[in-house]
Amino acid sequence: STPAKVVLQSDVHIDYEGKLVTLAQYHNVTLDLNGYSLKSTQTLTNNGTFTIKDTSEEHTGKIINNERLIFKNNGTATIENAEFVATNSLAIENAGTMTINDALINNVNGTFYSNTSITNIQYRKRYNLGMV
Repeated sequence: STPAKVVLQSDVHIDYEGKLVTLAQYHNVTLDLNGYSLKSTQTLTNNGTFTIKDTSEEHTGKIINNERLIFKNNGTATIENAEFVATNSLAIENAGTMTINDALINNVNGTFYSNTSITNIQYRKRYNLGMV
C-alpha cells in the first residue's frame, strides 16, 4: 500500500476501552511523535509495516501506556529515537521483524519479549531490562 505518515502536533490521548488499535496487514505507516506524547489505554498492534520515530531536536517524544502492553509487533517495525513508558506490563512484545535504533524503553516490570530476532538494538539508556 501507499505509505502514510502521521506527525503529532500536540500530545494525544487514545482511550478506546474495549476497542483494538491495530495496523492491518499490508499497511505501511510512519508515526512521527515530533516531540509529543501519545498516551493510550489500549495496546497498539502492528500487522503491517510500522515505523515509530521522533524527529524533534530533543527526541522527547514518547508512547505511554500504564494499563497494558504498549506495542505488539506481528509485522515489520522500526523504532527510532522514541521512548516507551509502561508501569503495569511489558513495553514491547515482538513476534515479527523489529529494528530498534536509539530508543529509551522505560518500564518497571521488564522491557520487552521477543520470540523472533530483533536487529540493531541501540539504547540511549537502559532501565530494568527484562527478557530479550
